[in-house]
Amino acid sequence: MPQQRNTIGVPTINLRHNIKDLETRRALEQLSQETTRWLQRIAEGVDTATGLRGEPTYHAAVNAKDNRIMKLGVPKDDTDAQMKGLALSRATTETKSWDARGLPIINLPKDITPSQTDATLTQEQIRALIAEELRKLTDTIAAEPFVTVVASALLTAERSLAAEATVLELVDAGANSTLTINVLANGISNVKLRDSAAVSVIGRSANSSGDPADIAAGANGNILRRAADVLGFGQIDLADSTNAVSGILDEANGGTGNNTYAVGDLLYASTAAILSRLADVGAGAYLRSGGVGVAPLWSTATLPNTTTTGDILYASAANIYANLADVATGQVLASGGVGVAPAYTATPSVTTLTTTGAANIGGDLNHDGSNIGFNGVAPVARDTGWAVSNVTTDRVYDANATSLDEIADVLGTLITYLISRGDLGA
Repeated sequence: MPQQRNTIGVPTINLRHNIKDLETRRALEQLSQETTRWLQRIAEGVDTATGLRGEPTYHAAVNAKDNRIMKLGVPKDDTDAQMKGLALSRATTETKSWDARGLPIINLPKDITPSQTDATLTQEQIRALIAEELRKLTDTIAAEPFVTVVASALLTAERSLAAEATVLELVDAGANSTLTINVLANGISNVKLRDSAAVSVIGRSANSSGDPADIAAGANGNILRRAADVLGFGQIDLADSTNAVSGILDEANGGTGNNTYAVGDLLYASTAAILSRLADVGAGAYLRSGGVGVAPLWSTATLPNTTTTGDILYASAANIYANLADVATGQVLASGGVGVAPAYTATPSVTTLTTTGAANIGGDLNHDGSNIGFNGVAPVARDTGWAVSNVTTDRVYDANATSLDEIADVLGTLITYLISRGDLGA
């Protein structure tokens, strides 16, 4: 005997998707569950009608549509169907009577023999009875609401499972298998996606896997960035140069266009829109203008780093300025000659001294020349040959009462003084 089956199969719809939206996912899951439930009810009804789950039970007459009921088993109860050898028979199909072999026929349905309980059952009546029961069974199944993959002309109460074009697809694996509902690539449009909060993006702010959520921008000017392993809107921390920024901000956007520098470098405009680095040079050089429209430059000459009050700058060597320290009061700066550093001196020597104003001499005046002139008179040689004797020094006399000797002494005193000064020569 062939192996008996318990069921034709329990259809189950497996929903495979990667939908993140909770409402859409729930709707698809409910559809899958409802479709599975109705398919299982249909399978249960078919299993019951075909006897895969025990005795089929009919709630109406069975109409075989003039077809035979074949391969009956041996009846065990009075209500069991009879095999041909045990059933009523007639000679031909045209015979109007049944041969019960002398046995009574009892318990006929009242709708067939309403006036009697014992009667002869005709073949047409048996066929009609079976056909009616089958019709009632078919109507019962057909009237049940259930879902089919495709519409059938044999069914009246089914609902066809249809996938929305460009959104879903149905994959039927065949009998005794599964019906799969798939979400097509790019099937979920923006309209079908849930509403978002104002001024936000959908994402996962935490540094972990999980459901997405709205990431809202709380203020103008903020940007979406990752900070402290959290995704959100905020300001860029420029102090975190390793993670916050990359590249070089050019001059057109307010940057320098440079990202590497050496100690001492200076930025300057090398063209109208370009900043360049002016490299540092040796100690003591100073920055000087190159002229309008010309880049600045470091001087060739160098200056000392420090000065003291009273110091004078001088070229101590080619392109090197040094400090000439101040000295005691009264000294003057005198040239040391070509190529020689100047120096302070208390005894300067000059070739010619010309003054257009008063000359105040606080010390001795030593004239070593040969000629001398006063009050605009051209210098002349000193008069020589002067000599006096027997002079008594006398610097005071009365012009109204004096003697010739007194005048001679005063005059002699004056000549002696002029000779001592060098005004007159002996």
